[in-house]
Amino acid sequence: MVIQPTRLPQSLQQFEGQSVFLPIAYGTGFVVSEDGYVVTALHVVRKAESRLYEIQASGKEIVVCLNATAGSYECKEVEVVGTDERNDLAVLKIKRTKDFENLRALPLTTEKPTHDTDVWAAGYPEHEVGRLAVASGKFASGDVPDNRFASEDVTSNDRKLWFAQMTVENGESGGPVYLRNGSVIGVMVTRSDTQAITGFVPAQHVIDLLTRSGVTNRSSDNSPKATAGP
Repeated sequence: MVIQPTRLPQSLQQFEGQSVFLPIAYGTGFVVSEDGYVVTALHVVRKAESRLYEIQASGKEIVVCLNATAGSYECKEVEVVGTDERNDLAVLKIKRTKDFENLRALPLTTEKPTHDTDVWAAGYPEHEVGRLAVASGKFASGDVPDNRFASEDVTSNDRKLWFAQMTVENGESGGPVYLRNGSVIGVMVTRSDTQAITGFVPAQHVIDLLTRSGVTNRSSDNSPKATAGP
């Protein structure tokens, strides 16, 4: 998922009417409802909003560019319809109905795996835009297994994270962590500075945010679905 302005700022108006790709923030998101709702990490949206301000473009005028072929994007205008500051989550709504006709939602589960359960994570690394990466690892139960996190001290912000012994890259924040059957158990939001541990928000917090935002997590069937990105 790449976030860019809907309308170009004044400094770039010479390109108005052309097919301009102006990424200002990279992240990953996934579809939670075939009504056009996408979940991602809030810090990805906040980063985009701050950069939109810097280039004098409104933070409300954003699009997300979903994966097509590598290096090719299908950009959809969105609005932020729900946020959870403490748990670093955001819900985006694709505005035009025809833009989400072919979306498929990922199923969410509140199941907490046992220690060493196999888990997977899907995302789009920033340095390889357009290429979906899938990492595998082991669920780590108990307390924080590695408190040397690059972006924050996750033990001090009153946020409950789950962890996996798994390596992910910049740009994969907001991507799903899921079980063998394809059900999503959480959303990637941070990693250790050693890159050996991935921290993710349990899916229960996603479900709670969707409920507060009036969104139903539903798909046309119960089979595993593909993620949205990059």
